Order: sequence, then C-alpha cells, then structure tokens
Amino acid sequence: MCEISSAESCNWFETRLNIENEINLGPASSRSECVQMVRDSCPNAVIAHMPGLGYGDCYCHFVANDMNNHPGLGWSSCLLSSLTEEERDDTEDVIDNTEVR
Repeated sequence: MCEISSAESCNWFETRLNIENEINLGPASSRSECVQMVRDSCPNAVIAHMPGLGYGDCYCHFVANDMNNHPGLGWSSCLLSSLTEEERDDTEDVIDNTEVR
C-alpha cells in the first residue's frame, strides 16, 4: 500500500472530542498509514484519528466541532483539509482493501 509520506505535515491535534459517528478502520502502524486508510475508506471524512503514540486503531471522523489541543487525552486527530493538494491527490489512485468495521 502506498502511504502519504508527509502526513506528519498534517495539522495534528491532541483531542478526543469529535467522535460522533466515528468508524473504526482497524490498526494502523503509523500516522501516514492512518491518513491513507481514512482517505481510501471514508472519502467524506474530515478527520483521521488515532492514539497519540502514532500507532493503533485508526478512525474516520465526520465532524470537526473542536480542533483545539486538549493535552493529556492521548488521542491525535489530523484535519484532512490541512493536507496539501498534492497529498490529497496522491490518495485518489491508491486501492486499499481495509475492512470497515
């Protein structure tokens, strides 16, 4: 699977407040992989979300009510609109067989 190499340039926030209607896509080994999984499986998502460690279960989020940092929550969210146009375009050609749970 092709990964977005610069997902670290995404605006990542420490928050766990935008969880309404979230979809768990399963484990991701990196922030880049999580962003890729969300872009492939949830084209209408606005946030890629995962543990602050940078690996673990990856989620699609569809609302961005609060994108302020909330230190200590242990979860990181990437506002997908903060990806560059090139990063967003790169995900369109990738096929991922990630099962939505």
